[in-house]
Amino acid sequence: MRDISCLSIFSFVYDSEPDDSTVFVFSSDGSLFIDFNQIPDELKTYWCSGCLGFKQTQSKFDSLIEKFQALDEKEAERVKEAVDKLKSRTRKESIAFRTFLHNWNSYADGM
Repeated sequence: MRDISCLSIFSFVYDSEPDDSTVFVFSSDGSLFIDFNQIPDELKTYWCSGCLGFKQTQSKFDSLIEKFQALDEKEAERVKEAVDKLKSRTRKESIAFRTFLHNWNSYADGM
């Protein structure tokens, strides 16, 4: 993923709720998102989840776009524009990304 089209981190810090953040990486070689959610009552413990693949990453971004726009409209629009540009191209995931994806899924399946 040498040629990253867009990298963005949206972080929500709450006074009365656990914090959560989402990292998005969009690339013509492949895309991913990772969620970091603070465990309630454990300030230094986070639960992480994520997904690899353009469609899944785009779907996650689309599901949170309104929340992101309220947080940082300019950044949300920048990411949206990058996603729209990638959607218009024919994407073929690189061999390196497909290998990474295979290894990620193999590891996750073994857990």
